[in-house]
Amino acid sequence: MKKKYIINRIVCYGCLLIVLVVSLFPVYWMLNTALKTNAEIYQSVPTYYPKNISFAGFRALFFETTFLSSMKNSLLVALVVSLTSIFFCMLAAYALTRMQVKGGRSFSKAILYSYLVPRNLTLLPVYMLVASVGALGSLKSLILVYPSFTIPYTMWMLIAYFKTVH
Repeated sequence: MKKKYIINRIVCYGCLLIVLVVSLFPVYWMLNTALKTNAEIYQSVPTYYPKNISFAGFRALFFETTFLSSMKNSLLVALVVSLTSIFFCMLAAYALTRMQVKGGRSFSKAILYSYLVPRNLTLLPVYMLVASVGALGSLKSLILVYPSFTIPYTMWMLIAYFKTVH
């Protein structure tokens, strides 16, 4: 019995090691490519480690592109949308699960069903909304639109969470 247990553990850890290597190889390859020179990247035979380490790609990324400002904008939008979605959904989910609200079950089902609406159907109304408030092409438009995607899912998850808290 002990020998079978040890063999099972070895097989299990062997499979986990294979999955780990396969999962982490793209990250390794990305870092490997980032540290190579352009000539080495475009060789017909790929190398598995850089022969000459070069930081030219990072220099170009940070000083010749708009990467940093784009990253700042993305973080700002993500932070504002996440905080507002969690705040409002937390209040609504708590009220729906803890208080006997008339139509609460129907409302929570409607929230779930609204999450299932294909996003392509909402493109035109969302565009018209953003255009009517004059926010086309701005961060305000993203902050205005993204909660319509995040609120149904957040509400659904928080309702399930508050049902488990006693």
